[in-house]
Amino acid sequence: MQQFSFLNHGVHVYFILFFFHTGSAVVTLEAKDHDARTTPGGKVKYRFRTGSVDDFVIDSDTGQVTIADNAQLNYVTRPHYNITV
Repeated sequence: MQQFSFLNHGVHVYFILFFFHTGSAVVTLEAKDHDARTTPGGKVKYRFRTGSVDDFVIDSDTGQVTIADNAQLNYVTRPHYNITV
């Protein structure tokens, strides 16, 4: 079993400003593989596990989370989103 630890672990809150548009970066996650010898190139791959995955996109190589092209974010009708990576 691989062991990973996020350098910024735990629950994090990120704010998306009302003028952000599709493709805007929300956050870039960073993780470290403690067992890099058994992982090809020691690289960590990112993916969404649960949450608002239709509204956001994650780059599996860089960990950058962006607003999806088809997202229709609306603070009035949905003031928050929960995502597990």
